[in-house]
Amino acid sequence: MTAEAKQVFANAIVYTHKHAKDKRIAKKYNDRIYTKDFIYWTLHNIKMSSFKKSQELKIEQNNDIIKRQDGVKEKQKRGEELSDIDQMLLAFKPMPLESFEQFLAKYMEKKPYLKETGLDTVAIRKYLLENMDYFYAEPDAFEGLKIDEDCKSLGIANTDIKILDAAISLLEKNKDIEKANRLLWRYTLEDFKTAKEWRAWYTKYKNKMFFTQSGGFVWMINDPNANPDIRPRNDKKEEVEIADELTKLGLQLAEPTHENPVSVGAMLVDGKNENEKTVLIETNIMSGYHIYAYVPSGEAYIKTELGLDLPEGVDLVGKWDKSSPAPYPGKDKILIYKGESSFKQAIKFDGKIAKGTKVKCWLYYQCCDASICFPPQKKEFVLELN
Repeated sequence: MTAEAKQVFANAIVYTHKHAKDKRIAKKYNDRIYTKDFIYWTLHNIKMSSFKKSQELKIEQNNDIIKRQDGVKEKQKRGEELSDIDQMLLAFKPMPLESFEQFLAKYMEKKPYLKETGLDTVAIRKYLLENMDYFYAEPDAFEGLKIDEDCKSLGIANTDIKILDAAISLLEKNKDIEKANRLLWRYTLEDFKTAKEWRAWYTKYKNKMFFTQSGGFVWMINDPNANPDIRPRNDKKEEVEIADELTKLGLQLAEPTHENPVSVGAMLVDGKNENEKTVLIETNIMSGYHIYAYVPSGEAYIKTELGLDLPEGVDLVGKWDKSSPAPYPGKDKILIYKGESSFKQAIKFDGKIAKGTKVKCWLYYQCCDASICFPPQKKEFVLELN
């Protein structure tokens, strides 16, 4: 550490020590909450120049992978043993190029305002910029931003504290009561019953309030003891992992969601020979997310790992057979799994295996999207051999 860096580090310690006993006031409500930054991101992505750059990057990545494949094929000709990464490279298929119209249709597919704008980029930009002040996200909704028609009808941005004053004024005038209550319920953590109580609270704290988007699109008071101990109003539902069902038709995976973007299941299927089985692990990864097939040294991402815990008398046959990964956009040395993937491992056992003998398999992975990474998870499954 340089002398200058040491001084900066020491100053940071001194500054933060002053706040060692401070209570947290606001925090990011969850990793998936949308903020208005996503609007700027959309405005950037729908530019033709941005699209052309993404296509150029795809071509560059495809060419680089093909070049590396040629190197692996040369190893094959020399009779050298191929690594798992070599095998993955050989199985790689070039990423398809698409037209701007195809890209736009896919990108806009789930946008709630598609019906208003269609795929006209001028109309999209106009719509987003005109409504910027009124977009908000419900903390537990996960479906992105929506327009607050109540704010829009008043012509006041939800990031302007005047919106609270206007809502309270409506209550005082006994006018548009339902609209006023929706606004106060949506953008505060309070639950006063009368206009008088709302006005007293607002008058007392208006100069100490701040608006937090990542904290849930609410106005909060810059005082750790002045806000209700509730975030948000409706208690967060406990995350319940939906069990994967095995049916006679095969492996049925739960539909992935933003809360649980990677759905995983496992089952045993009959092998090629008697006393052989194949352990099958399948994943269904929500669009926009991925897990890592290969991570070179120096990168912070976590590679997906597969495992089997076998009882005595059960042995592996060969290696894991894995789906082909894809290069990570912008970092083609990193390989990822997207969409549906499968992992198969053959096992064999002797005829003396007791009835009810079980094997345990597991998948350890880190799931990310273009913005964030979730903590790594390990999904385990216990399968019965007979």
